[in-house]
Amino acid sequence: MILVPTITNIVNFSLTSCQFHPILKESVISPLLKKSTLDKDELFNYRPIFNVSVISNIIKLVVKSRDGTKGCPHSVALCERCG
Repeated sequence: MILVPTITNIVNFSLTSCQFHPILKESVISPLLKKSTLDKDELFNYRPIFNVSVISNIIKLVVKSRDGTKGCPHSVALCERCG
């Protein structure tokens, strides 16, 4: 619960400033074997798993919820004036 005010401030800043910090756009990509019976030496037997930050996902959810209810003409806009 201690992190809630901090996360709220980050989300509100992104929405009011129309900025999405570049560090939130980064992710760690990990290979995952599609099936345990497949050959581990073949690259095409793996699928990428993207681990993005939790805050990035929270901001995306807030933007999607605002976009759907406010009729923002820009589907990925992070602007207060759009929704």
